Amino acid sequence: MAPNVGALPDSPFFAPSTPRKVVPISTPGGTKRLVKKESPQAQEHKSTVAGATSNLVNAIIGAGIVGIPFAIKEAGLVAGVFLVILCAILTEKSLRLLIDTAKHIDVPSYETLFESTYGSFGFYFISANMLIMAYGGCLSYLILIKDTLPVLLGVDKGDAPMERAILAVSTMLIILPISMQRDMADLAKTSKVSVLFQCLMVLAVVIFSPVSESIEEHGGLMQIASEDGIKSSTIFIGLGVLSFAFVCQHGAFIVAGSLERPTKKRWAQTSFWALSLCVVLETACGVAGYLAFLDDTEGDILNNFLDVGGADMKRAANVARGL
Repeated sequence: MAPNVGALPDSPFFAPSTPRKVVPISTPGGTKRLVKKESPQAQEHKSTVAGATSNLVNAIIGAGIVGIPFAIKEAGLVAGVFLVILCAILTEKSLRLLIDTAKHIDVPSYETLFESTYGSFGFYFISANMLIMAYGGCLSYLILIKDTLPVLLGVDKGDAPMERAILAVSTMLIILPISMQRDMADLAKTSKVSVLFQCLMVLAVVIFSPVSESIEEHGGLMQIASEDGIKSSTIFIGLGVLSFAFVCQHGAFIVAGSLERPTKKRWAQTSFWALSLCVVLETACGVAGYLAFLDDTEGDILNNFLDVGGADMKRAANVARGL
């Protein structure tokens, strides 16, 4: 006799906790698509300003923070710090402007905001670009995990089968469950932990970078600033890296929508505190990393620790990679 499958409870891991059904809708610009509609009894989880701030910081600061010292090397010390602050100011302004504009014309997402200006072509164009960008971001994180976890676990370099096995297991057991959360607010706790780890990683870079030795060897901080303050020939390379590091506009609507009482004031507080923390972390990591290695600064500052550092520096680099 076949088991009574219908009597088994639904898995909360693979299925949403509240029933949903797919219904066709038409956006204000006329684009038709399918969306999952919650039942009237479903209650979406919401996050506080602190939780939304953590989610936004996590959306901005990722693996790219280890490339900030390289961006400052390309732009110059003075120009690099200025560009970090400028990018943060423009990003914060754009986040508030996006949400304010969307509220003004009553659209719920980045895609429909684009559609309201450019029609159905704009909707599909920005959706495709968001897909490509998200796909690239996912690949970069998987590459980072593949390069990091085997080192921390003591796997021999070049042991491809073991590296791939570690990548597959860590993806299935850690990344997949986190990615399957129904509401953005449910990620607030993990985002807070992630922000804490990012702070610890930056602290490790600042503490273990041989900044004082490098500055003394090259004639002092003022000498470095005068010689490498602004590099006009490569400044736009640094600007490109920094601009990409602050890209988060496509996630603004998701984070803002997860906010409790999403007023303009509360969203402004969220974006301000998130970008302020990002400026502090990226400036600290960028300046310390660049001053420690100057023209030898690599695209991933942690590689500098592995290449030229002693045992303590290499240990710190591996800890920072894990964080």
